[in-house]
Amino acid sequence: MNYRLPVIGSSLGGITDIVLHEQTGLLVPQRDPQALADALLRIAEDPALAARLAAAGYQHAQEHFSWPAITDRWEECYAAAAAAVEK
Repeated sequence: MNYRLPVIGSSLGGITDIVLHEQTGLLVPQRDPQALADALLRIAEDPALAARLAAAGYQHAQEHFSWPAITDRWEECYAAAAAAVEK
């Protein structure tokens, strides 16, 4: 996502927190090679879909998983903890 490429992931665990199906990438069931092949073909055969997923994925990654986004959340967490201790 950070390289502005469309992504395909398995729909399990934390991957579903990062890849939002049909919005920021495509999700396929784990251990389903046919679903993976179908998703790869969709991306390869539909440049508009690939471009839309790549752009949305990059935006999502920057907003939620970039270092500035991560450090902002940690700062909020520490500020909330410090405020709770001060009470």
